[in-house]
Amino acid sequence: MATNVGVIILSKEQLRESTCHMRLDIEDNIGESMHVHYKNMRLDFSVSDYLNFAKACSDALQELHNPTIENRQFENLEVYIGESGNIEYIEPKNVQLLKSMNDLSINDNTPIKDYEVWNNDKQNFFVIPRHEPWIDDNILKDKNICNDIIDYTQKENKIIEVYNLNADKIVTKYYDGWYPFLIKSSNNWWDESVFVKRQHAYHDRFTTETKKHEFYDSVINEYTEFTKNTGCYFSDVFPNNILVNEDYSDFRLIDVGCLKLGNRIEKPSFEQVITGGPANNIGFI
Repeated sequence: MATNVGVIILSKEQLRESTCHMRLDIEDNIGESMHVHYKNMRLDFSVSDYLNFAKACSDALQELHNPTIENRQFENLEVYIGESGNIEYIEPKNVQLLKSMNDLSINDNTPIKDYEVWNNDKQNFFVIPRHEPWIDDNILKDKNICNDIIDYTQKENKIIEVYNLNADKIVTKYYDGWYPFLIKSSNNWWDESVFVKRQHAYHDRFTTETKKHEFYDSVINEYTEFTKNTGCYFSDVFPNNILVNEDYSDFRLIDVGCLKLGNRIEKPSFEQVITGGPANNIGFI
């Protein structure tokens, strides 16, 4: 068997109160494999298998320290509806947890994020707990700017309706039966049949270059008008951040978490919006 002299110790621990052996080392055998030395065992992994193993351990640790959503205690959700000064408090009658995904086999190392769907008798809300990166602090510390964003998004336009945004979470409208314009590895929480159905819906809608350009122009117009009216701009303009209805005839721009302060109107390329560019990492389009 070939040996690789290029070994880097990534982690070296001394186990406490352990029987048999105290060793816990993780090694990168450059060009060969990953080795985990646990007590008197050596576990050999390919780099890809090791990443999947590490992710599974991370998920298990998170679940161990966080109670299931059924046992979590939720406070009433504070939302601003109609005008930014009108506060309502939504009781946590039914809360569903969604978790973003990634695919380590294609080097998708995007952080896993938790999302909550709050079902209410009147309306459904999408709650995004804080993650990094987050909304520009210059926006959050100015109550007038936050109110301008809330007020503008609840008018007739194609920006997702925002009901609260602060340092801890964002609350928007939840559109049941709508999907991301582009399904990529990190938001692919549907089964294969839904994935294929959404691919067909995309191709059925965009049968000509004219239809593609019409959609692209509409997206750019919404971005531009939002910036003109709020003094803020979306810094991450990719189609996975565009929500569409079943047949792609309507859309909403959704990534409020990437908002930055400023009048910077940066037009994304046609390819970036319509085909996804590098965001199309699992061949949806």
